[in-house]
Amino acid sequence: MDKLEPEDPNNIGRLKARIAFLESTNRWYFHAMDLVTSLGTLHQTMKHDGNHFKLFETTQKYLTELIPLKTFGFFLVNSENSQFELDYCHPHSEKLQLKYLVEDEVEKGTFAWALKQSKPLVLEKETSSSKIKMIFHSIITNTRILGMFVGITDSNQNQIFQERLNMVSIVLNHLAYALENGIYYKMVKEQKMDLKMKVINRTIELEKQKAELQKNNQNLQDFVFFASHDLQEPLRKVSIFGDLLKKHLNTNDEKIKGYMERIEKSTVRMKNLIDGLLQMSRITTRGNPFKSTEISKVVSQVLDELEMEIKKSNAQIQVGTLPTVEGDQLQLGLLFHNLIGNSLKFKNKDSQPKIKIWGEPCDKGLWKIYVQDNGIGFDEKYCQRIFKPFERLVGRSEYNGNGMGLSICKKIVDRHDGEISVNSKLNNGTVFSITLPELQSPLDSSLLSL
Repeated sequence: MDKLEPEDPNNIGRLKARIAFLESTNRWYFHAMDLVTSLGTLHQTMKHDGNHFKLFETTQKYLTELIPLKTFGFFLVNSENSQFELDYCHPHSEKLQLKYLVEDEVEKGTFAWALKQSKPLVLEKETSSSKIKMIFHSIITNTRILGMFVGITDSNQNQIFQERLNMVSIVLNHLAYALENGIYYKMVKEQKMDLKMKVINRTIELEKQKAELQKNNQNLQDFVFFASHDLQEPLRKVSIFGDLLKKHLNTNDEKIKGYMERIEKSTVRMKNLIDGLLQMSRITTRGNPFKSTEISKVVSQVLDELEMEIKKSNAQIQVGTLPTVEGDQLQLGLLFHNLIGNSLKFKNKDSQPKIKIWGEPCDKGLWKIYVQDNGIGFDEKYCQRIFKPFERLVGRSEYNGNGMGLSICKKIVDRHDGEISVNSKLNNGTVFSITLPELQSPLDSSLLSL
């Protein structure tokens, strides 16, 4: 390279021109860096708005800073017929002219050739009024062809620098991925909406089922209640007429006396069964709201009620630590009355009855309460059966009762969102285990019995 002489005016001019070119180039690169760092706007536009029009408007600002375009448009692939359709044109008044020019290049194969390129394709074209340059650039990602950008430069634009074309490629590459992300955003949004509608429909369906179950449950409870009342009236008549027969017959015939005793016992047993059904139906229909209940006070009250039976059997009662839970105090009292009453009833005749009641905390805010006795017990194969209505494991001649007590216990525990189980061995005592939550869930407790 020849050495420049600073004193030569021509050399000074050349130096100034070179410095000006370098400064201009430097400004261009800084501008290009700013442009690249701001391209995230394209993705944000598509994420928040999901609108092609706004996305193309934003892209237009970037492209017109790079190349003085007279007209340009975005041809996107129609997902239904796979055809390229002009989705956006600027200015809009040139839409028909741009479509005409592109259709001409489609017939020549230029459009298809441009799709295969990874860079802009620039070609000169004669029109009826002027000579123009057309820029084709595919809008494509690694997974799909989304469309084609077609731009037309001003007729006075003689040269398009490669650096600017490279920047056009970067902008359109970001546009392609913004469009693809838009497809994914739309898919996710539709899936969310679909899921939301499924949840809404399922909720409506569950509400209908809940209402239907409540209605059926109420109908069943009403049926049991009214049927029990209707059955009591003829029972009273049977009992009254039985007593009248006893008085009027006034016979010493043992056979007739036996018949009358059987009628009387059967009437009493039937009344007890009806009372049990009524009591069971009222657990859900006439239950009290749940409130903080000290189980120790409930058990203490039950022991007071059973004082005569306890003294009569000389039972030894031991009460340990018991929790405070949310529950229906009256129903919890009935629960422990039945369990402790059973322990007193089914005592072992050869030993003093011993009953132990205590509680232990469990995980997740639960308490397990035990009622243990040393009574006659039963075979463990009946552990599930005894909670069914009218189930009896011993004869009526030995132990009275209607076979509803433990069914009522299970119904009460179910309403309290708990569990009840039993372990027993014949002639070796029984242990009932009741699991209750300290706090009830916000669900309507009446649903727990459905």
